[in-house]
Formats: sequence, structure tokens, C-alpha cells
Amino acid sequence: MALLTLLAELRECERLTVWAVYVNHGWRPAAARRERALVQRVGRRLGVPVLTVSLAPDKRPRQSWEGTARDRRYAALARLARRVGARHVAVGHTQEDQAETVLLALARGSGLTGAGGMPVGRALGSRRLRLIRPLLMCRHAALQAYLRGRRIPWVVDPTNTRPAFRRNRLRRTVLPPLARAFGPSVVERLAAFAEVAREDDRWLQRQTAHWCRRHVRAIRGRARVAAPLLRGQPVALQRRIVRWMIARAVGSLRRVAFRHVAACLELVAARRPGRLDWPRGVTVRVTARAVVVSAPARRR
Repeated sequence: MALLTLLAELRECERLTVWAVYVNHGWRPAAARRERALVQRVGRRLGVPVLTVSLAPDKRPRQSWEGTARDRRYAALARLARRVGARHVAVGHTQEDQAETVLLALARGSGLTGAGGMPVGRALGSRRLRLIRPLLMCRHAALQAYLRGRRIPWVVDPTNTRPAFRRNRLRRTVLPPLARAFGPSVVERLAAFAEVAREDDRWLQRQTAHWCRRHVRAIRGRARVAAPLLRGQPVALQRRIVRWMIARAVGSLRRVAFRHVAACLELVAARRPGRLDWPRGVTVRVTARAVVVSAPARRR
């Protein structure tokens, strides 16, 4: 609601055309009707058209309810944006959301990419459409004060209190003790850490891509690099080279964990030939001469 109100206020000076979208995931039918009515009422007050989309509750195999809902929500937002001719989809993530994302990534054992949290903007489905997070450096309390000052109502999603979701458990049982122990500015410090990690990660990604374009032979379904050449690089770069090869050969890094890359580099360092079978049918072959990443035949 704060994001909607802010964008509505910025329309004239920034020459914006604004649409609001309410997504109903089908989890809470009665509450969803009340929430949609509230969004429509505020939309009329602000002069912003409100679009609605309903999704059937669903969960993909090997993916959480939250992850499935996020993917389907972003896909729906992208479809609506293309339909109305919008170039940006704005979502309301705040600094608290960023701090939670960083802690969840660290708990999972993520590297710099995960520790970088959520970027302010990224492509959404295509290069022509971008997902943006204008409130990422704003605190919840400041946004609530802003809404109170303008007498804009809001509601709290009751699923945000369910302990079944990891983010909720972290929000209720981890962040409050951290704030008590290190002060309320711990949220800002976690967000600042994410920004540093993201910048470092961006630089390393550029270096990796530059190296791989020179030394990796990659086509759809297969990527190959000389084993002695890979072994001669710093371990930090070796990991990223292997991940780059997987992304080029398979199309994504989904379900590729640190342990998979570590197993590959262990064979390379030991100069020991071997074959590794990874999730989604990905195969890695290590010989004295080369490291080859192959996707299953159906992905080629």
C-alpha cells in the first residue's frame, strides 16, 4: 500500500502511468475478498486502476509453497505488464525483507551471490521488462508512519505469522534477539553487507565471463574446458567457472549445490578421472585433459 501511494504521488513529476495489481493465490478465499476490496477502494481514491488475477493454490515438486507462489506471481505480473504495455513491475520489498533474505542465504550456506540478497532491479522474463524494488532501503516503521500520515489503510497477511514458513520463523525468532543484542541498526548493517557482497559478486561474475569466453568451448547441452587450465586458476574462480559451464550447458543452476561443484573440483585437484551424476540429469566427466559438463539429451 505504501508503494502504491508513493508511486501515485510521483506520477506527475516523474511522468508515470501506474497500475495496481492484486494477486490472489487462493490460500485464503474470505480474506482475499476483503483485501481485494480494500485495494480497489484505495485505487479509486488515488486514481489508479486496479487489476486482479487469481491463481489456483499449487506447489511444484521439490519446491516450497512460497517458492512456487513467488514464481507464479511474478509470471502473472509479467503477463499483465506486457498486456498493458508497462516496462517495469514494482514490488514492495523493504530493508527488513532484505535482512531476512541475507540471513536465510547464510543459513543455507550460500556464497556471495546468495549473500547479496535481492537486487534493486533485474530482468523479469525478458530484457524489455524489469522487476524493481524501490523500497528496498526503507524500514517498515517509516512506511507505516507514512501511511498513517496520509490515512491510507493496510492489512497484515496472516500467513506471515505461520511458523511453517522458514522466513516467518526467522522474522519472529531470529531477528528480534539480534536487534536486542546488537541494536535495531542490525537490519541496516545486514542490508549494507548485502550491497557489498552484491558488488563483489558482480565484479567476479564479469571476470569469470571474460575468462570463460576465452577458454571454455560451450554450446547448448555441453561445455568443455581444459583440466590443467582450470586447475591453474584460484579456487574462487574455479568454482565460478564450473557454475558458468553448467549454466551455459543446462540453461540454469537450479538444484546445483556447493557440494556438487566441490566434488568436481576435488577430482580436478587430485588429477583423478571420474564421472559425476548431478540432479536434473546433468553429467560431469573429468579426465586428465578436460572437464566436460553435459545436459541430458532431452535438454539439448
